[in-house]
Amino acid sequence: MSKMTIEELRSELPMAQEVAYFQTGTYGPTLDSALVAVRETMEREAHHGPATPAERQVHVEKEVAARRDLAHMLNVKDDELGITTQYLRQRSSEGLKLLRMN
Repeated sequence: MSKMTIEELRSELPMAQEVAYFQTGTYGPTLDSALVAVRETMEREAHHGPATPAERQVHVEKEVAARRDLAHMLNVKDDELGITTQYLRQRSSEGLKLLRMN
């Protein structure tokens, strides 16, 4: 995983060519690369189904790669990350309960 330059980041946010936008952490625009990844996933799932063994393997591989890349970026080991699988339903208070239990 290589480091992204500020110019590369700006190119991922086309609207940044027109305006200065500083709220990207909360309600920001979606990066072009994220749109491509979502589109590819949705098209693959539409044609092959989201829960087939092959598609589930794709998800597992992507999760492993994301964990590895995030760990590298944070300079920690893969198994030191606490990533929940509840997605948007997982509220902060529930996440804190999980931390206290471990």
